[in-house]
Amino acid sequence: MKNYKTNQSHTKRNIISVIIIVVVVLIAYTSTSFALKLWPFTQPTPSDTQSDSTSTSTDSSKDNIPSSDNGSTKTTDQVPVDTALNATINTLEQKNGLVTFNGSVSPALAGGTCSLTFTNPNDKPINRTSESTTDNTSSVCKQITVPETEFSYLGTWTTTFRYFVGEKQVVATKDIVIQ
Repeated sequence: MKNYKTNQSHTKRNIISVIIIVVVVLIAYTSTSFALKLWPFTQPTPSDTQSDSTSTSTDSSKDNIPSSDNGSTKTTDQVPVDTALNATINTLEQKNGLVTFNGSVSPALAGGTCSLTFTNPNDKPINRTSESTTDNTSSVCKQITVPETEFSYLGTWTTTFRYFVGEKQVVATKDIVIQ
């Protein structure tokens, strides 16, 4: 009878030990997941992947991108589209851990700002802006790169390219599949 009670007490201790281990693992997993989702310094910073000529924003409200370099605070819905301009997405690809964009606008217009927004219904938009240079026939945006780790969902993202000049804009869109 003594052996039976000893085996029973060892079994109870083993079950309690297993339950404690499972609870500790669940708490560790939950707190790690929670911390990684909320702490912004775990994400790459723009200085790690961008040159000084671009800026980053992940505001999920309406795009509040200036329509020109004169400090306007109009949203993109308030800036009229110039139908005389043609925006072209020249390059949009995912390669070597980066999503790369090059765009241009014709005819050439000096002093414009390039804006790029990636949207997916499951996540906040990813926004980037850059300056442009002008050649004889078009205005060319400086290359914009986004680390693929900023795209928290795999699948199709809609890319909206806007070029702001003066109080007008021109828009082009294209989908990209993040894999």
